[in-house]
Amino acid sequence: MLQQLRVPVVALSVWSLLFVASSQAYADPGKGHGHGKHKQQEQLVQNEPSNELNAQLSVQIGGVTLSVGTARELATTYQVSQGKPLPPGIRKQLARGKPLPPGIAKQRLPANYVQQLPVREGCEWNQVGSDLVLVAIATGVVVELLKDVF
Repeated sequence: MLQQLRVPVVALSVWSLLFVASSQAYADPGKGHGHGKHKQQEQLVQNEPSNELNAQLSVQIGGVTLSVGTARELATTYQVSQGKPLPPGIRKQLARGKPLPPGIAKQRLPANYVQQLPVREGCEWNQVGSDLVLVAIATGVVVELLKDVF
């Protein structure tokens, strides 16, 4: 009788070990795959300045200060079209002191809007996605960058 009871107990033990092991594998996919992606997105959002803080960011060119808030107001006044935000991978490449990423779609801005912006010799203002970018004409290097203007 003891021998007959031992076989089901062993089988039950093996089955329960397999069940626990498979549930642990499902709960922790490892190496950044699966459920951890949400935490990474939360960290990115926390690292991005809020719209209020971003509106206070500014650049100084030739003694003239241009803030994101002022650039937004001018864009509204001169009816500059809103741009779609760049994909995150390309947006990370867009930085002051670096050349524009290859193949990036920059848009010319209306002349009446550009006339209201500070002037820097050898540079031009462009719209890149939803950002306002001052680019050196000869080299294509980003001189100034104001994010989320449009």
